[in-house]
Amino acid sequence: MRFLNRYKIDTIDYVANQKKSIEIPRTGVLMGLNFHLTFTNTTDSSAPSGATFFALAALLKRIELKAGGSDTPINTTGPALAAKQFLDFGQFGAGSDNSQISYSTSTATTYHVHLYLPLFLPRHRVPDDTGLPLFAIPQTTLTVTWGTIADMFGTVNAS
Repeated sequence: MRFLNRYKIDTIDYVANQKKSIEIPRTGVLMGLNFHLTFTNTTDSSAPSGATFFALAALLKRIELKAGGSDTPINTTGPALAAKQFLDFGQFGAGSDNSQISYSTSTATTYHVHLYLPLFLPRHRVPDDTGLPLFAIPQTTLTVTWGTIADMFGTVNAS
């Protein structure tokens, strides 16, 4: 019989261009991680221009999952994660596509970006067999390197 437990792990606070890490609880088999980014972009007198590839996901400059202190099964970027989600599941992460970007001047826009990082093979015959068994790993750490507004838009006319 299969049981699915969902855990809310700790929040990682945003600090521009900084690495932040949290420990993942060692319970069961880790099948995936949900990322929910909530942030407000306030533009000044000129609107943002030159949005990059999956611009809103670019706030996650680097995502690393370290298992056992030395192995890194996941080492990706936010835009690559958004593209992987589209290729694996046929849908964009909610709010991660560039159509959500407000190009108005002098506005404050709140964004909610949802990304899913699968740790199993989505099209595998038995996906449950391909998760990350945390009970067999002494330590699992999730490290996020935060980006800046320049990583999202390529220009610095937004704050």
